[in-house]
Order: sequence, then structure tokens, then C-alpha cells
Amino acid sequence: MKKIRDVLLASMLMISLLWQSAGIHAATPQEEIMKGNVQFVTVSNDTYHLYGAEINVVIKHIEHVENKEVEKRINALIDQSIEDILTKQEQELKGIYQENHQIHTEISLNLSDYYVSDALVSFSIDFLEIMASSFQEKMYHTIDLKTGEDYKIEHWLGKDYATIVKDEVVKQIDLQNKENGSDLYFMDEINKLTISSDQSYYINKDGQVVVTFPKYQIAPGYLGLPEFIIPVNIKEVTS
Repeated sequence: MKKIRDVLLASMLMISLLWQSAGIHAATPQEEIMKGNVQFVTVSNDTYHLYGAEINVVIKHIEHVENKEVEKRINALIDQSIEDILTKQEQELKGIYQENHQIHTEISLNLSDYYVSDALVSFSIDFLEIMASSFQEKMYHTIDLKTGEDYKIEHWLGKDYATIVKDEVVKQIDLQNKENGSDLYFMDEINKLTISSDQSYYINKDGQVVVTFPKYQIAPGYLGLPEFIIPVNIKEVTS
């Protein structure tokens, strides 16, 4: 895995040097848009094999942010997050491989962008592992491109964010359960659900706050990472 990280870091350094030259970057023609518009571009897409695992790593960076220091910090955050995940996977895969040389694992790392403007971006760094079963994890960030602040959910919902989120989640779950005719979620977990300041969320393309929960926390695995739209639009908050 160290070799994989070294290759990735070398690729990132080369990308940085290219950006510092005549404005060249690794975007494909399909990804090119007018200069001045914030965008995420794919700078590398590589597949590696290690300890019986196939690892696909897609790295995307943000471009055309007016505040270049913020742009640099976001791209460093993405790169560091990927490196941290790979380091953790190296340890886990090595341990599994030493016990059973016949493992077959698929791992993918990618980035999803949900909301992109010249003032704000909301995205997640996505990890998916498929072995006998699948494990999925997303790390969400909603960042002010002027200040670089990574907003917590309280920024959008105010000091009563915990009550607002739980009430809306319970309301939507009750409706889904009634439509299904039986409980879709772990109701014991829902009843004791607490919402912290680190609650995962993102802003969707319509400017709505969407809260998310880890796989298996409040529902069976077949429901994936449950999501609930909170009836607050960021345009109302910032206007």
C-alpha cells in the first residue's frame, strides 16, 4: 500500500506543477467549462491490486476558486483524506491476507459533489468496500469558498438544530413506515436518536439541507445510507 500512496503522491505533485505552469490541468474535454466557474475535475483515476484486493482510486480537485488559499486547503483536505483511508486499509488488508490468502475484495475511493457555486461547495469523499458483504462510508464537507469555513449543520438550522432534525426525521420515517405497512427502520434506535453538532449532512443541487446516517445505524443494510431532506433552503438562510 505504501507503493500505492507513493504513486498517488507523485501524481499529485506532478498535477500541482502543471497547474503552476501555463494553466494546464488534468481535466478531460468533457469536464472543461468557462474559466471563472468553480468546478471539480478528475486529476487521476487508477486501479491497483494488493493483498487480493482491487483498489480503484479516483482523485478530484476543485478549480477556479477566487480565494486560492481556500482552493489549496480543500485539495489538501481531499488528498489527506484519501491517504488516511489507504493507510487504514493497508493495515486491515494485510491482517486479513495473512489469515486467508484467498480473499477477494473490491475497494473504491471517489468524490461526489452535491452543490457547487462560486461561494459554496458541498461534497463527500466516498469509500466503498465489497467483500462478502459491502461497507460504505461518506465523509461530508460543506465549505464557504470565501472564508474556508467547513460549516456544521447548526450554521443552517440555528441553535435548535438537534430538535429540528430529529422531529423531521421521525416525521418522515413514520410516513415511510405507514406507506410500507411495516417498520423499515430500527425504531428502538430512532426513539433514542440524538443529533450532535457533527451530524452528517450535505447541501443538494436545489439548495436543501440533507441529513444522512451511516449504514446500519438506524436501518437495515439494504436501505444504504438513509437520507432525509430538512425543509430549509440555504438561500433563505443567506438572504
